[in-house]
Amino acid sequence: MMKRFILPYHRVQEDSATLSTDDYHYLARVLRLIAGSHLELVIAHREVWKIEIRSLKPQLLLFKVLSINELPTSLMGDLIIAQVLPKQDKMSTVLRMCTELGAAQFVPVVSQHCDKNWKAHTDKKQLRWEAILKSSAEQSRQHHIPTLHPVIPLETLPSFAQTHCSNAIRFVAYELANRPLMSACESISVDLPILILVGPEGGFDATEITFLEEMGFLTISLGTTILRTEHAAFFACAQVLGARDIK
Repeated sequence: MMKRFILPYHRVQEDSATLSTDDYHYLARVLRLIAGSHLELVIAHREVWKIEIRSLKPQLLLFKVLSINELPTSLMGDLIIAQVLPKQDKMSTVLRMCTELGAAQFVPVVSQHCDKNWKAHTDKKQLRWEAILKSSAEQSRQHHIPTLHPVIPLETLPSFAQTHCSNAIRFVAYELANRPLMSACESISVDLPILILVGPEGGFDATEITFLEEMGFLTISLGTTILRTEHAAFFACAQVLGARDIK
């Protein structure tokens, strides 16, 4: 299967594309592409260019276009993962695994029981997370790189949702909930966005759940077992996709 690489429109010309240092490393060292290799370029969520590489240099990719196809318009609403920041580097796992399943947006959230050291090296973490999203999207042959929003406190998540996805169905994964996620998705039109909030190690405080319910969030269950926080969002994505596929 042909490898896929995603670029913004302003960096692509008729037969060339400008590359960052990371782009060149990925193409030349990770994918090991050379002159004569074939590659799919996804351009600005709009088109897929199948190309033959003529030259690959640190800042410039020269190519011959073999074909251009428009990307199909998705009929499914965005899947948005709001993840309370977990400890260590578990956020990277959440981003990687959920991107592979097609999550469109990520919202890092701060709650009472989140990683207390979340502010350390925030800029470096943001750059690392964005790189993970890009590589995961390309590896899994997605049409776009998911949006990574800035870190926000839990108290502002309802207003964030109202601003960025006002028509989204809002769920919060809660171990004491009785409503299975897949069952909750059965009555939801596939074109509506879905926002799922996943808690940290130790879960949510009861006062946080009360607040979220008052703000319109529906508590849902991810099953009878307690999942690790870095696995819960991935499982939730799979459940939503499963429910949408049934339709």
